[in-house]
Amino acid sequence: MFPWRQLGALLADEGLLTPTELELALDEQRRTGRLLGQIVVDRGFVSAFSLARVLSAQHGVDLREPEAPAPDLHLAEVPTTWRPLGKLLVDKGLLSEADLEQALAEQESNRRLGEILVERGAISGADLARALGEQHGLEPESFAADLETSLRPAQTDEPVYRVYNVTFRQGFQERAGLCESANFLEAADFAMEFVQEQSPAALEIERIHGDEQETVWTYSESRAAAALEGGSLAGFLRRHVRRADAAVDHERRGVHIRRLVAGEKECGVDDLARLREAAHRDVDETALRGRRVVPPDREQQGCLDRAWAERIDPDTPACELHAQLAGHREHGSLGGCVRDLRGGGAEQRHE
Repeated sequence: MFPWRQLGALLADEGLLTPTELELALDEQRRTGRLLGQIVVDRGFVSAFSLARVLSAQHGVDLREPEAPAPDLHLAEVPTTWRPLGKLLVDKGLLSEADLEQALAEQESNRRLGEILVERGAISGADLARALGEQHGLEPESFAADLETSLRPAQTDEPVYRVYNVTFRQGFQERAGLCESANFLEAADFAMEFVQEQSPAALEIERIHGDEQETVWTYSESRAAAALEGGSLAGFLRRHVRRADAAVDHERRGVHIRRLVAGEKECGVDDLARLREAAHRDVDETALRGRRVVPPDREQQGCLDRAWAERIDPDTPACELHAQLAGHREHGSLGGCVRDLRGGGAEQRHE
């Protein structure tokens, strides 16, 4: 379920992966459940050091390549559940619970967790790099003992990632902001942990950069339940990945929004009926402690049938798609127009 494509995009943007290599790695991840970082390193597409460098940069820490030859590669066992970075550092004895809580509290200024921990001296930059490598499938022995790191200068004009809790009610869809981070990896960590602990109906991660907004990842409990019919939930969490490849012009907001349309075939149009079921989950406020809660977004008003758009299988024949669209017009509950129900923090979408 981890947003593997977005992680792959980070590697591709650095010139470390070609589009073909990324698609091959994503295909293997879906088939095997292995971690994407482990796959691209094991296949020889990316070195262990390069993977750790890109991951560390997301946390505000630069990693310099050592002069000594790279150690032999050691692949880690694929875990059955996702371990967020903070939990992994505590489990390995590199960080105390108290230090983690203090660092999370500092994130209210939207700073990165790794940057805070290294700056405070709670862990070294090398510890951070090895932990991130292990989180993505590489044992610490895969990295040189003398890794050199430094804190990155403050960056401007960076994208921000927001995690939204999505609930489907009779006739509309509501989004409530959960957290915001300039670090994609932290937003993904938060979303994975929230799914495992809170079992929400649906989640989204949205990338915001200037006037552009893009939904880069979605999770649906109904798809997870459907996947249980063919395997374990842990297997689903490891395999599931969504593709963001559709563009929609949102007229009232005047910005370009690329919506998630494509999905795995088994989660396509046949899953549409489940989306009309009303769903509600109470959010455990303690799970959000130390995270930056997204402020209310009062400007997000307009009409966009997200629930329908996100379930369209791009491989559906035109005749079948026409029939599905005709059926969709008969169900007003599947539409979506955005308005603020509670005066802040949540969105409702009507037709």
